Amino acid sequence: MIRNVWAVLCKHIIENKKTNNTTLIESLEKLTIEIRPGFVSQRLNIDFPYSLATYWFNDDKVNSVTGTFRLRLITQSGHTTIPLEQAIDLAPHAFKKWYINFSAMGADGEGVYFFELHFKEDGKSRWNRVATIPFHVAYKVNPEATMLQSVDPGEDVKLPT
Repeated sequence: MIRNVWAVLCKHIIENKKTNNTTLIESLEKLTIEIRPGFVSQRLNIDFPYSLATYWFNDDKVNSVTGTFRLRLITQSGHTTIPLEQAIDLAPHAFKKWYINFSAMGADGEGVYFFELHFKEDGKSRWNRVATIPFHVAYKVNPEATMLQSVDPGEDVKLPT
């Protein structure tokens, strides 16, 4: 059976080609967005320069396993995105990393958002949730904001006027 070992949202991924070890930098827990007062209740398309790093393992010692993983975003209001799907084919006792890069995402308010990762083995009908990655989206209202901008947590950023 293929198992998801870990899934982490982060800003940077460094993979050492010699050792095949991975360093994940700035894992995402909270994203603060600067917006003008009139945009607080609107659905927004925001900058989201993050990646989802995933690590998979086939625990079958004899057989290769194939299947599909599915990723979807669930917003704080319960809205879900169209899922992204990727085929997986792992040899016996093999590991595999997949990195999914984002540039933007839809936001419909402040609150906790989730990426959900599901897996379905070929020949089976059931999708199994293998990981849930929560993160908080907060708005920072700024009347002088000229555009939407993601603000790194802990940073005090003023938009250009």
